[in-house]
Amino acid sequence: MNRRSVLVSITLVLATPIAAVRAQGTTEDRAAIRHVIGEYRTAVDRIDMAAMRAIHSPDALIVDAGVVSLDRDAFLKALQIDLGGGSRGFTFTAMEIVDIRFTGPTSAVALVNWDASTPRTSVIRGIWLVVLGKHKADWLIDAWHSTSRK
Repeated sequence: MNRRSVLVSITLVLATPIAAVRAQGTTEDRAAIRHVIGEYRTAVDRIDMAAMRAIHSPDALIVDAGVVSLDRDAFLKALQIDLGGGSRGFTFTAMEIVDIRFTGPTSAVALVNWDASTPRTSVIRGIWLVVLGKHKADWLIDAWHSTSRK
């Protein structure tokens, strides 16, 4: 899924009636999306770059704490620099999937609340908007934006 498809997916979520969107998506698709989000949490907690690579599409568009990565490799490079520069010890303490909305049979958007801690801070609270696409048989992260929440 390319960047244009990601933007179209987000637009469709905003333009499609909620009841119609929620009616789409199979139980298996929802379970697969929940699994990908769980894998992300595990990969971050373990600083597992191979696992991060496996769950993001090659052209994934990432906005994390104001830093924009235009593809998976740029994101992984920025993450490695960040982890080497003081983010070690970042651990998710909670992650709750608030909603999953399908924009079509091969695209979905998930809204996720998360809490984390680091050795230098008590609790950081955030919200994560994740765009996922079905690539052949696998759901992958095509884009996401994470920001703080109150």
